[in-house]
Amino acid sequence: MYFVQINIGGNSNKFIFTLSSDQRPIGDHVPLQLLKRVLKDISVDDNVAEHTFHGFRHTAVSNLSLALLDHPDLVEALTDYDKSDILRIKHGLLGEHIDAQDRWYALSGIMGHLSPERSFEYYNHFATLMATYALSKANITLPERTLYNITGFTNKKLKENNATVSNSSVSISSMRTLLFKKIIEGKRKSPKFTIESCDKQFLLSTNTPATDELFGRYGLNRIQLLLQTYDKNIPLDKAAQLAHIPIQDANILIKRAREVADITTKRGKPRFVKLIDSETTVLSPLNIQYQSDLRLLSLLLSNAYRLREKSGSDWTWFIEICSQKLSNSRAYLPFGKRDEKELQRFIDIAKKLLPLKHWLTSSNEALLMKNMSPTDYQDIKRQSNNSIEAIHIGIASRDPRDQTNKWQYSPLLQFFVHMMLITDESLSIVN
Repeated sequence: MYFVQINIGGNSNKFIFTLSSDQRPIGDHVPLQLLKRVLKDISVDDNVAEHTFHGFRHTAVSNLSLALLDHPDLVEALTDYDKSDILRIKHGLLGEHIDAQDRWYALSGIMGHLSPERSFEYYNHFATLMATYALSKANITLPERTLYNITGFTNKKLKENNATVSNSSVSISSMRTLLFKKIIEGKRKSPKFTIESCDKQFLLSTNTPATDELFGRYGLNRIQLLLQTYDKNIPLDKAAQLAHIPIQDANILIKRAREVADITTKRGKPRFVKLIDSETTVLSPLNIQYQSDLRLLSLLLSNAYRLREKSGSDWTWFIEICSQKLSNSRAYLPFGKRDEKELQRFIDIAKKLLPLKHWLTSSNEALLMKNMSPTDYQDIKRQSNNSIEAIHIGIASRDPRDQTNKWQYSPLLQFFVHMMLITDESLSIVN
């Protein structure tokens, strides 16, 4: 109001927003151009053209909603607000009664909405996440008979999996381990691996997870973002901030990524990464190209956590032999005629990570028949090639652009091993 009084006084015919040397209104494009110029000066990436004033309005509603909900885990993960920021926001929106029930009406009021419904439906992009988080904290119970009708879980199965049953009612939160096992056993399919760190570890084990472990602490998307941003010569503190990873952990991840990038083949070429020029390598893994591989990554990672927990020696051996035989130009592992025992052990572990139908072998027919009899390995895919004097094995994939529809080796295995070497500090990185 003070700004309006100074600029137009009592003259209702004057425009509020004008240039100092002009009485005509500012064009619609001017504020947006100025915003883009400011963002370009302060931004660490090249996506500034996608930001608009209205986009900031959506972000403001989403972040203010998190502050009003006051779930520390969500606030810390999705904003940079601290406790004093949250308290200041609450007092600014709600006055002295910061725990009042009309908080959502207060938020919709400053947005100019008649009711909270519009704010939540169109502007609060964390609404589903907030509701899911609240449900995860609630102690919801179902009658044992109702749960059996829905899931088929008997009382014996519930007790075997440490579910809490009291007065013929079952605590849903105590069933997390059992429900998650059903998900990763293929009863339901997730389109992409997005479950973060400690929750994943917790669900796979009834024991208390080791919170000091870096492995599994962050989703692969965030780690990949850190590496890709750092590859663009963005300072590490900025890259870590963009990926929402503390600088201490970012330092460890980048150090291990450099060590993996230094692994070379017998010919001295980088084994996992590609050279930008004759001297410079990137730290990011080779990208996964197809949605079918991304969907398979979910199952692969789920089973990897389980294998690492149940059989650390098999897990270590599998990653080590992959790091010795894979390369950025070869998405399969070659096993020679004298490597029969190694091949057998590899397959025994590989089928714990992915069903055999997702693996592909190729070699000359005689070697395949000797080591990969159709009776014992009827599910594994086979390709005969008489020019190959070793058995090649990797994850099977189909290139949708290839009209012949032949099987090929997926880069998923390279990506997976590369990321595991970076994130699992228990693994030694040896050139």
